[in-house]
Amino acid sequence: MSTIAYNTQMQQIKKRDTIYYIKSALGLLLMFGFGYISPFGGVTLVGMKVVGIFLGLLFLWSTVEIAWPSILGIIAFGTSGFMSFPEVISSGLGHQVIWQFIMIMLIAGAITDSGLGELIAIKTLSRKGFRGKPVLFVWAFLYVFFWISILAGAFAGMFLAWAILEEMAKIVGYKKGDKYITIMMIYSMVSSALGEMVIPFKGYLIALVSAYEHASGVMISYPKYIAIAILVATLAIFLLAISIKFIFKVDFSKIRDFDTTLLGDTSKQKLNYKQVSYFAAFLFIIVSTLMSTLLPAEWAIAGFFKTLTANGVFALPVVLLCLIRIKGEPILDFKTVAKNRVVWEIILICSAILPIASAVTSPETGIVGWCASIFTPLFSGKSTFIALALICALLLICTNLGSNLGVAMLFIPIVVPICHQVGISLEIAGIAIIFVSALGIVLPGASAVSAVAYTNEWLKPKQIMGYASYACLIFCILTIFILYGFTAIGI
Repeated sequence: MSTIAYNTQMQQIKKRDTIYYIKSALGLLLMFGFGYISPFGGVTLVGMKVVGIFLGLLFLWSTVEIAWPSILGIIAFGTSGFMSFPEVISSGLGHQVIWQFIMIMLIAGAITDSGLGELIAIKTLSRKGFRGKPVLFVWAFLYVFFWISILAGAFAGMFLAWAILEEMAKIVGYKKGDKYITIMMIYSMVSSALGEMVIPFKGYLIALVSAYEHASGVMISYPKYIAIAILVATLAIFLLAISIKFIFKVDFSKIRDFDTTLLGDTSKQKLNYKQVSYFAAFLFIIVSTLMSTLLPAEWAIAGFFKTLTANGVFALPVVLLCLIRIKGEPILDFKTVAKNRVVWEIILICSAILPIASAVTSPETGIVGWCASIFTPLFSGKSTFIALALICALLLICTNLGSNLGVAMLFIPIVVPICHQVGISLEIAGIAIIFVSALGIVLPGASAVSAVAYTNEWLKPKQIMGYASYACLIFCILTIFILYGFTAIGI
């Protein structure tokens, strides 16, 4: 490396470090300085400290990183006066949500490592029926990775989709910047994000559901949630596939006669015992969780699941997979999967946000009353449909400007009193908040998925912002009309 190139590189590093420290300082100023502002609008002194910690975390998560701000947020909250430090740790790291999150990450991680997701994807996409039908192939491609993400998580679905698209580009002759490959990479990211929102007891959604049920006093029906999520996502992905041809006018000439069998020959490849076991464990968790809410309470099996609770349902398959050995090896190697697939950043962000969420909704802080006084006039006199549309639109904008989990947590205490005011079903409003929070896909700080997309060398920031914004608009409109339809018919 020449002296000039080295100096240029060092200047760039120094500039990035300077920006990093400036952003960190601003976040710390919010976290520890906001509490010294005189209380206003009914917010108490401890409430001002809570607001400052929350805003500081939101800023740092969106612009800096996840890990150390989460740890510092726990420290700051422990000194806020709302609860003691041991109480903060137990209500965060000791929350049942964290336990469930770790268990599901172990199974999802094992599914990813086993190659089950890749096998399902290739088996589906290599069908000869897609040859000469590029729009059908686009829809199938996006929809397959939507389901892969439900099974193994958004990152697994997204990375696998990108790997297949890169291989396809080599075979067909696409280059970086070509419209088709650019849109497919962005919308495979969108489809993966939508897949992750379908299971409400998986990932960061566990924390959102728990916080919303605590604030509203209303339990969200998992079967209803999952059914609506699949409906909305399916329609959104269908409209995106149609839009690629008719709105974005993508040239399909190179892909029209693409031999999909070149993606791989899996006709003779069968699932091995590990893949079958992981898939069965995942299905057990989903079916058991749904049965606990659907079966009559007097049934013995319903009583069993009630005794086991979600904590046991999530953990039991992990124990069995680690316990059972075949050919001298456990079906699930705990050390390996835990090392590679347990995402500590997400555990830390949940551990920080859970105790803060309880403080935000507590009368002791006065935050809920203050938020209600600001937003009540905006929703005053509005119909149920307009109010639902405003909630979704405002949350969509704020989610993409901030952090999806943090912004959604902030909206929860605001939305609950508004629902009472305008007559929106509290359950439907909760589903809306969770749905829209999944759309943090436009800016890099909005979610971990979008942050990764901005590191993809095949994509440019302007392209991500444009195509992802269109996807957000489509999904948000569908969410508003479908959820309003369920409200209108009383379901």
